[in-house]
Amino acid sequence: MIAPAIKPVNLSATIQHVVEECADNADDNDVHILSEIPADLPVLQADPDGLVRALRALLDNAIKFSPEGGDVRIDVSLEADRINIAISDPGIGIEADYLPRIFQRFEHRDSYGDHLFGGIGLGLPIAKHLIESFGGSISVQSEPGQGSVFTVHLPVLVGQPEVSG
Repeated sequence: MIAPAIKPVNLSATIQHVVEECADNADDNDVHILSEIPADLPVLQADPDGLVRALRALLDNAIKFSPEGGDVRIDVSLEADRINIAISDPGIGIEADYLPRIFQRFEHRDSYGDHLFGGIGLGLPIAKHLIESFGGSISVQSEPGQGSVFTVHLPVLVGQPEVSG
């Protein structure tokens, strides 16, 4: 397996890129993407391509499981030596007994009520693997019928200047 190319990343630009990539899918599903990103983010060390793939998978899932007219939020916050990227949706949520399996390959929700969902169950396992490959982690909070929040926790370089454009 090829090692990830770890380098400084402009997180604001990366998130904006992912939002733009997912905009058509959001529009098709009448879902709105809202983001809250601080202007003064420190340097993030990550594999830029892997980070984009992971965030796209999480955002695509949030859109897929949100009701029409729903708001998917991306909130970025700083916490000591890490950046947290929370992607939340008002969707169907995940039952507590199913949560431990969501990062396993080929685990996926086929349907919920009258809604059928596509996919083969690889998006979340791949996202988790990519994030962990450069020292990060993913956590999830969810309630059935209340939506989900997937939070990516990424290490930062303390005391380093911001990355430009």
